[in-house]
Amino acid sequence: MIVVTHKDYEMPTDERYLPIYVGVGIPKLKDKFQLDDAGENISEKSITYCELTAIYWAWKNLNLADLDYVGVAHYRRHFSMKKGAKKIEEAIRHEELDKIMRSLGDKAVIATPAKQYFTSVQKHYEGSLNGYEEIHKKDIKRLKEAIHVCSPNYDESASKVLNAHEANMLNMFIMSSKNFNPYCEWPFPIIDKVLALSGDREDLRRYAGALSEFCLDIWGKLYLYQRMTTPGDGETFFYQQDGSVYQEKSLSEKKTVILQEGRLLEQKCSCNRRCKVA
Repeated sequence: MIVVTHKDYEMPTDERYLPIYVGVGIPKLKDKFQLDDAGENISEKSITYCELTAIYWAWKNLNLADLDYVGVAHYRRHFSMKKGAKKIEEAIRHEELDKIMRSLGDKAVIATPAKQYFTSVQKHYEGSLNGYEEIHKKDIKRLKEAIHVCSPNYDESASKVLNAHEANMLNMFIMSSKNFNPYCEWPFPIIDKVLALSGDREDLRRYAGALSEFCLDIWGKLYLYQRMTTPGDGETFFYQQDGSVYQEKSLSEKKTVILQEGRLLEQKCSCNRRCKVA
């Protein structure tokens, strides 16, 4: 489970967590965190690619053949088995995660709870920052164009996701290593193309990272055909490649191990910089 961070921060003590410091490496942290500027990397793009540089590092430098699954968390956001979790000690442990992934199988992808919007996902993004409405409209247009150029078979999937009223955001997920490689092969050429089409965009801070948050749903709706919603007090999803709905005994029992809405450990940000994409 990689943990993306841009600062020295308390991390889960579980041995399976690998904190990755994104951006220009701070020497004093090199013995504490993995730096994303080692090995094959795109660390120099961190100001606009955000957590993507850590995901890229993991994709290119971890020995995926030795891993059953790969997860992505943030320094102040973690998956948790406890609803309403706030303490770092409540981040999901590898024993719990091993059990979940064995139960779901290597075709499953776990994501954060779906965010609900009164309007479409696209319109929400376009209106998410005052004064940037027209700029954000161009962003979405560029994303669609990049998908069409790089992966035209995903055009319909992109339209469905962007016109929906919910989305699984944050670039956080847990998936088998068998899925991690094909997933990573998909968004990076598209995001690179978006940047190539954005020569007139003055502010690139967090830009690529923000647009990439749509990619998991877009990729999943086509590559992993089946979306499943669990009953109960929350909602999440996992996909299965063969299109079947996962069942074991009963969904009411299964929902105790599927990560549901509210089971995301999130701490307040103490960062002084603006965290919204401009």
